[in-house]
Amino acid sequence: MSDTRIARIRATPVTVPLQAPLRHSNGAHWGRFVRTVVEVETDDGYVGLGEFGGGQFSSFKNSLVELCVTKLSPIASEMKRLAADPGHVDSILADGADRAHAIAAETMKATKDIVGFVRKRSVPR
Repeated sequence: MSDTRIARIRATPVTVPLQAPLRHSNGAHWGRFVRTVVEVETDDGYVGLGEFGGGQFSSFKNSLVELCVTKLSPIASEMKRLAADPGHVDSILADGADRAHAIAAETMKATKDIVGFVRKRSVPR
């Protein structure tokens, strides 16, 4: 299995006009509130959205790289671990199927009782 890699990054600046001043620790800011919406897509098809505001673009890039490493590294490590042991994945899936069957069997029994389906009876020979 290959490492997960970033395939595409799309940054869209969004300007929200303000009708009242935005008050903060440095005073008031009139006019607009600017944020950047970031979409990151991996070569595995995962898509993540984030938001960044203020500062220079270089600090944005550094923050984005740190965030991607922090968030994507555990996912890539877990995928490698699971891919190395397909028997473990099969056992998890089989366990889930058994639990789902038990729940569905109860629901189907109750549904058949409500609807009035006749059950098969074993006939002694």
